[in-house]
Amino acid sequence: MNTDNIKQVFFDAMKKGYANGAQGAPIISIPGSTKVEFKSNHWRVIDMWVTNVKSHRSTGQTLIYYNKDLVWHMSYEGWYEKSVLGFLKNALYHTYKSGEFFGCRGPVTHQEPFGGFVYSNSWKGDFSEFSGFEKIRRNAYPDSEVLGTHSYRGGVCF
Repeated sequence: MNTDNIKQVFFDAMKKGYANGAQGAPIISIPGSTKVEFKSNHWRVIDMWVTNVKSHRSTGQTLIYYNKDLVWHMSYEGWYEKSVLGFLKNALYHTYKSGEFFGCRGPVTHQEPFGGFVYSNSWKGDFSEFSGFEKIRRNAYPDSEVLGTHSYRGGVCF
């Protein structure tokens, strides 16, 4: 199994998923859940997450299957204020569209024009095994209010 092929499938799926506004569907047996699926030939990508609307905390997984075999995964958890979700999607989509690996999340840094929200991401590893942490702040000042964070990890399953 070639990790470059898996990585390409990941980026193809993510460009059509949450970061691009895909609505997804609830998983009936899991309250607060959403699932977005992408299928291409022998590939199947499932991106699913569960959110507690009272706390804005969420947890999720992205799974990639080839011929019904799990070949790659990513798990993430954290929280974001509702007001930054559009900005988060923009930061993620920017990376997915470029096809660059930044821990399978957004770029190292992404900022709204004129001093708005700032997204930052740090990670270690490569597509086959990685972990990281992302954060959104109100603005670029180091002591500005944190509006959400997620930690994540993942890699190959073969």
